[in-house]
Amino acid sequence: MQLFLPPYLLYWLRVAWLFVLLPALLFGVWWLLSIELTVFPPALTLALCLTGMMGYLWFRLQALPKRYAAKLHAADALQASQAEFAHLFEHSPVPYVKVTSDGSITKANLAAIRLLATQTDRVTTLNLYQLFDAAGTDEWQMVRSKVLQGVSIQDQESILVTVDGHQRWVRLSVFVSGVSDEEALVTLVDITQQKKIDQAKSEFVALASHQLRTPIAAITWNAELMTHGDTSGFTEKQLRYADKITANAQRMKALIDDFLSVSQLETGTFQADMQEIDLSQYLQEIIDEFEGTIAQKQLQVALETPPQPLVWQTDRRLLHIVTSNLVSNAAKYTPANGRLHVGYNINGRTLTFWVADSGIGIPSNELENLFSKFYRASNARKERAQGTGLGLYIVKQSVEMLGGQITVQSRQDAGTTFTVTIPLA
Repeated sequence: MQLFLPPYLLYWLRVAWLFVLLPALLFGVWWLLSIELTVFPPALTLALCLTGMMGYLWFRLQALPKRYAAKLHAADALQASQAEFAHLFEHSPVPYVKVTSDGSITKANLAAIRLLATQTDRVTTLNLYQLFDAAGTDEWQMVRSKVLQGVSIQDQESILVTVDGHQRWVRLSVFVSGVSDEEALVTLVDITQQKKIDQAKSEFVALASHQLRTPIAAITWNAELMTHGDTSGFTEKQLRYADKITANAQRMKALIDDFLSVSQLETGTFQADMQEIDLSQYLQEIIDEFEGTIAQKQLQVALETPPQPLVWQTDRRLLHIVTSNLVSNAAKYTPANGRLHVGYNINGRTLTFWVADSGIGIPSNELENLFSKFYRASNARKERAQGTGLGLYIVKQSVEMLGGQITVQSRQDAGTTFTVTIPLA
């Protein structure tokens, strides 16, 4: 076991050893040899002891300059390292602040001072939590509770209000360990411009989607009139062409609806449609929407619900996005004679809903990207060439708007299970 002592205590222990304990030890040896044992004459014994002590002291004194030089070099290196770290902290392009557990800023670098629109002598009078609270965003409450519990946070996007009253989007990371027990290190990356660009893209997509709906609806309506009216004047080839027009128009409509949903979710313009629903009956209706695919593939479908049905007031449109997309994907990517399992249960005030299938599954190395925008698993692209890769992205956004979370468990060629948990309050 290694004993660690403060430097000043080590210094005085060395002094005591060289000038107190060692002479006392040598005197004890001289006294024992010359008086008690009478092995050597007292004068000779004393001379030998003094010679040995002087030799030892000379040896130690010879080593002192080297040890002092080594310590001096280490101290200089430590001081240089601290100065370099302080310079990097102060002049880093990434805004850094150190905060106490209650949010008071104790230190900030130049980039953070510019971001917060304050001055060096005033930054320590600010409270970081209050700057986020001023934006009125609900998600910040969750961030603050994690910080108070000592949980680190990575790349959380939120809005803060600067000292001059402007709102800035920041990507927040909080490191609560490795700094001190009382303080946390916070990085604040300004992503306001990026958010403005994303919002402009979403608004353009929303506008384009609205404008495209009218001609698509006209194409679909006219194609249906052609095939559902008097078709005696059409050849079989012309009827097939009309069916293709209808099918592709429906596909285009679904694509536009996906883009519009993404735009509304990202820009915050998605309007709530709160309704009271019987969840057991509602899930059966969702399954019935895909009865054509289910019947064509002869899939075995099991709906598992608790004995006491859940009557729940929620956003019906968001819930439809979640349930219909998950059931649709399960039906599409499950081979003929496969199985679908849909169900839910209630644990306290939490609803757990799942959709499981015996389909093609998802490669394990692709699971982390599954909910990304425009992403499709490699085996899904081989199975069905058509698809936007927006479905699961929209599902995740919708689940989060409902206050819940979605997880996935899957193995390639062994099926997939999506699990959604939503608070009932």
